[in-house]
Amino acid sequence: MGHPTKLVLSALLGTTSLHGFAAQAQEAQSQTTADADADQGLTDIVVTARRTAESLQTTPVSVTALDSTTLVQTQIQNPKDLQRLAPNLNVATGSPSVSGYAFVSIRGQSQVNPGSASDPAVGIYIDGVYVPRPSQGLFDFADLARVEVLRGPQGTLFGRNTTGGALNIITKQPTGDFGAEARVAYGNYNTVEASATLNVPLAGPELAARITYSFNRDDGYGRNALLDRTTGDQAANHFVRAKLRWAPDGSDWDASLSGDYNYRRDSGQSVVLAGFNAGALSPIVTPLIDIVPALAPLADLTPILAPFLQTKANFRTSYGTTGPLGELPMDLMKAAGGALTINGRLGDVKLQAITGFRYSRTDAVIDLDGTPLRFAQNHTGFGSKQFSQELQFSGDADALSWIGGLYFSREKGDERSLFEALGVLGVPPLLNDGDVLNISRGVYAQGYYKVAPGLRLAAGLRWTWDKREVVLHNLSVHNDITTCNVAAPDGGAFPPCSQTEKTSFNYPAWTLGVDYQASEGLFVYAKTSAAAMAGGWNLRFGSIPAFSPEKVRDVEVGFKADLFDRRLRVNVSVFNAWQRDVQRNLNILVGPTAVTQYVVNAGNAQVRGAEFELAARPWHGMDLSGSIGLLDGKYDKGSFLDTQIIGGVPVTVDRSGEPLPQLARFNATASATQRLDMAWGSIDLHGDYAYISSQSFSPITAAPGLPAADRAVIERQAALSRIPGYGIANARISFNLDSPQIEIAGFVRNAFNNKYNTRTFSDLYSSPLATAVAFPGAPRVYGISLYYHFGSLAR
Repeated sequence: MGHPTKLVLSALLGTTSLHGFAAQAQEAQSQTTADADADQGLTDIVVTARRTAESLQTTPVSVTALDSTTLVQTQIQNPKDLQRLAPNLNVATGSPSVSGYAFVSIRGQSQVNPGSASDPAVGIYIDGVYVPRPSQGLFDFADLARVEVLRGPQGTLFGRNTTGGALNIITKQPTGDFGAEARVAYGNYNTVEASATLNVPLAGPELAARITYSFNRDDGYGRNALLDRTTGDQAANHFVRAKLRWAPDGSDWDASLSGDYNYRRDSGQSVVLAGFNAGALSPIVTPLIDIVPALAPLADLTPILAPFLQTKANFRTSYGTTGPLGELPMDLMKAAGGALTINGRLGDVKLQAITGFRYSRTDAVIDLDGTPLRFAQNHTGFGSKQFSQELQFSGDADALSWIGGLYFSREKGDERSLFEALGVLGVPPLLNDGDVLNISRGVYAQGYYKVAPGLRLAAGLRWTWDKREVVLHNLSVHNDITTCNVAAPDGGAFPPCSQTEKTSFNYPAWTLGVDYQASEGLFVYAKTSAAAMAGGWNLRFGSIPAFSPEKVRDVEVGFKADLFDRRLRVNVSVFNAWQRDVQRNLNILVGPTAVTQYVVNAGNAQVRGAEFELAARPWHGMDLSGSIGLLDGKYDKGSFLDTQIIGGVPVTVDRSGEPLPQLARFNATASATQRLDMAWGSIDLHGDYAYISSQSFSPITAAPGLPAADRAVIERQAALSRIPGYGIANARISFNLDSPQIEIAGFVRNAFNNKYNTRTFSDLYSSPLATAVAFPGAPRVYGISLYYHFGSLAR
């Protein structure tokens, strides 16, 4: 089935729909969508998009809410799958370092650099605790109450770098009734998925515990033909969360203590050769041929590398070699965290205190050229430990409701990358090594005032103070001689090669808005807001100065409507955002061969767009949902200037005509679920489809006056940084028995077995490293699953 046919199918299913129409508040005990009376229309949705429980349909924020039932039906396993359920949300996977990264983009605001000193544009929050590193982003969605996708700047209430939006993830609370559930699934590629949850009352409803565990593995969908081993697999993924809740009867106080641990291991990413620069090595190799005749074939790579290019026949086949020290490709990630949340009341003031801790450690070996030749090998490790504390106060006074608080976080991290560039010529590896200290403090307040029946004004302000410190230890080793590659190291010109840099920033975030309940089923709003993404340091070679915060301001108007006795729900928003001091990656040549990236402030940009969401319950047992996201983004003319060296002379290049990285102009989703009531239970038939248009990841512009041959290389690199649009269809059928509470289901993901890439890395193409690679997405996966529910965890 081609893309046009699929898009027509999407339209028929309602491509302007709202997903997650049955999300519930964490404390609510109301029934899920599947259990609601289908003849009574769509159920209400309670969200915490503004840090307090309120109805989605009267929340003046663009938000998609997904409850636990929706997550199961649509097979949402971790954050990367959310792209299939929300407009203008893009989650890319595949990385030149670690496989477990989640590059989350909302409304064209994307992850700039996955390193320890550069922050994301989209904040991920687990029970109110900020997750600082993308290496912690692909955790399992096990035993969740709901997921909220907040779009647009959220800088006042979700304060850490939420220039694009936030993923607000809420786990389920322990309850006072015993219950258990278990799931096991098996599919092709020897896929095994298992999970179990146990809820135990320790002292009646006042003290209860909940523990959940999940396990995933598969044999992988790619193959390294050179090393004869699997790629793109899940060798062993373990996730466990334990939660303890104390809620004394008749008291205004309660407390929750939680901890989680995630272990992920694989045999390396699926990295395939997408393109090669035939003459890239000629300037280096030609002078050496008379000395080393065996190097002659490297002067023209075409006959050597052409057989290894990605095609339909070998789409997920790679030919990469081992790491810089001969290590086999692999990825290992350990992440953990915990939170203590205390809720209470001091007179008329509500208090919430959230103490959080997040930890991660990654280790990865990757061949970055996808060829049997040693052009680019990398062994990377990242570490992060963050402590955070937030005190939040809220209350109501007649027509005014308000919320305010204090925030503090302290993160210590490290980054280590051993990069071998042109090992085929015997060039020794270079070591990027740095320690990071990130400290953030904030104070915020936001209020809502009812000026007339149904009419409210909103205003909020946050001020943030950031401290950023790095200690660089970059060095290289050649013929057993160690050389520092940092400027003016604290310890002199020889190891320990320490260079300390410090900087600090402070900046505001704010919001102003008005909303109006025009009728019982129509809510309209308009708002403007601003936020900033923190500045920081570059840890790699070159000792590049600090980059400043990126600032974003937007204007948004929208409406939310429930129509035809709540059988149809339509939510629409349009927006325009202005970005200043945009943070972008640039490449720099280190020595004659090695290329590294660093972050700079690269001009200004503007993004405008629209989002359409709809949910419908047209007849008994049928639920329809979907969405459309539209984006148009560009740099301000003449604002993004770069310097390139042409013939030894610096030349200014205007790059303002480039597409914004990871911005998809169009995405659409659609899903349908039909419940058939049976004497013994029910049958659920579910299908969903999601399409996302093409996107660029590392666009580049050729300098004026560049020779035609060199210009063609740059233009080819720009083309290789772009992935075509693709669509994914999924389906699930489940048989639900009333007694015992058992569900037997069959599932398929990527039903049409589409071949698509999730990301590219073309940055090395115009350098002597000569290659561009792509990261293929998963093929069709199908299987069966068995659920068992007992006690309070019954369906």
